[in-house]
Amino acid sequence: MQFVISLNTCAGIQTLQDWRQKLGNETILDSSCRDDLSDLTACDACGYAALTVQKELVSIDGNASHSNNCFYFIVLYGAGILNEFGPESNSAVTCNFDINILPKSHKNGRSSLIYGLVGGLVAVVVIFCLVGLCFWWDRKKKKQKIGESGTNPFESRLPRRRPNTGSVWFKLSDLEKATNNFSINNLIGRDANMRARVADFGLAKQSREGQSHLTTRVAGTHGYLAPEYAIYGQLTEKSDVYSFGIVILEIMCRRKALDLSCLDSHLLITDWAWSLTKEGNVGLVLDHSLGDAMSSETMNPTGDMVRFVLVGILCAHATVAFRPTIMEALKMLEGDIEVPVIPDRPISTYSI
Repeated sequence: MQFVISLNTCAGIQTLQDWRQKLGNETILDSSCRDDLSDLTACDACGYAALTVQKELVSIDGNASHSNNCFYFIVLYGAGILNEFGPESNSAVTCNFDINILPKSHKNGRSSLIYGLVGGLVAVVVIFCLVGLCFWWDRKKKKQKIGESGTNPFESRLPRRRPNTGSVWFKLSDLEKATNNFSINNLIGRDANMRARVADFGLAKQSREGQSHLTTRVAGTHGYLAPEYAIYGQLTEKSDVYSFGIVILEIMCRRKALDLSCLDSHLLITDWAWSLTKEGNVGLVLDHSLGDAMSSETMNPTGDMVRFVLVGILCAHATVAFRPTIMEALKMLEGDIEVPVIPDRPISTYSI
């Protein structure tokens, strides 16, 4: 017991007779707490009646500090005397004493459900972790293979499409098959007269990477030879970049690389394109057909056409050090990197 029964406990009540003398034979508590209290509505009604009787007892006692003791009397009276099922019934204990008593079978079923849900959740988390670990390990292995071989075997069957322009990059093996291993009879870049646009006929491949190749055997198509190769016989990979720039300018300008019919000093397409670009008239370098097509909002935007011209001029720069690598040039064409400011060109001494 949490209290000692005495006259000073609650309104001088010590016995059931004292209770009835103070409150009467019938109270709201008798009608609300007599029946089965397992239903939540009945339990709430009994609790509301207990609070009402508590206020009445505190009023009779006159001492608000005895309110807890009075409430204990009410709980004992409701559970032990009023309730028809007795103080040991599950409904009386649960409602009056706020002790949750459930049947053993119900407890076991509820516990099994909880353990099952928790176990299922843990299993799902473990499975997801294992699957994620497998994907991570597989990706790691793929990256290691790509790093060792330099190529992606999982993308080898399909050509890659560039996101900016939609152009397609083919693998070297695909180009070898299409040209019969780069046979002389299948040169890329033939014009209408079946003349290949080649600078050095493949001589640059005979030199080691990063080293120059000196030769007195100058061979190539007029207008596509890099100055250092035509004059000094020095052949590097940047010589191929020069030829690549010439091809770009030919496509964009619709003009020959070496036009002997010009009356001015701009026989070379590089000198002509650079003079206009330096004057701020890069738009005049473009062919008229491209200019007419640029009126469309979706075809050949001006910015892309101008970028192609600038890349061609930069690749065909007379100074070797200012030329980009072929990969840098491709990235500039695709718009992945910006085209740098083109340095001034020296006076052309190209005579071939």
